[in-house]
Amino acid sequence: MSEQKMTGSARFAARMGRLIAALAALALLLSACGGDDGPRRDLTATLTCLQTGEGEAYVYRAPAREDGESSAIARAIAERTAFTVGEIARDGETASASVQLTAPDALLLLREEAEKAASGAETAEGFPSADDAAALLEAVGERLDASVPTKTFDVTVTLRLVGERWYLVPSGALDDAFSGGLLGEYASLGAQAIERLAEEGEG
Repeated sequence: MSEQKMTGSARFAARMGRLIAALAALALLLSACGGDDGPRRDLTATLTCLQTGEGEAYVYRAPAREDGESSAIARAIAERTAFTVGEIARDGETASASVQLTAPDALLLLREEAEKAASGAETAEGFPSADDAAALLEAVGERLDASVPTKTFDVTVTLRLVGERWYLVPSGALDDAFSGGLLGEYASLGAQAIERLAEEGEG
């Protein structure tokens, strides 16, 4: 693999990271309040808060720095994500629940807009390099205001009873769903980059 292709892939991953890192702005502090018990009730409240940014969330998240336009787009993706809580199985102070989420296919939108910006130039991995991250973010944000393709995510989450409330154990799969698939792809890109560096080191 040429150095130029490797550099283009790394640049795109970095630009993609600007948008994806903003998803951390959805992070919430551990919160609690009184009320009725029940894993379905608390899970629904938590998912609603992750979706809308309002209400009580029973989940531990580290606070994160917001990043302007990126943060607004991250919130827009989450707000347009619908969810349904399915079967819940309880075993003592632990419960597992199936959740189906339908979100804007943000990864597809990002790729399409990056392709336009790059005028067809692609790296070896098939990811176009885009030189104007701000314009790319703006284009994705504008498309979220219209009818966009969606993607369905089926996720199984774990809850733990803490006091009188059922707290959601942080889930990478759930975060990926609320990001429209961006988080999972970014993690994959990072893993691929590390693997390539390891292979080049051995060579």
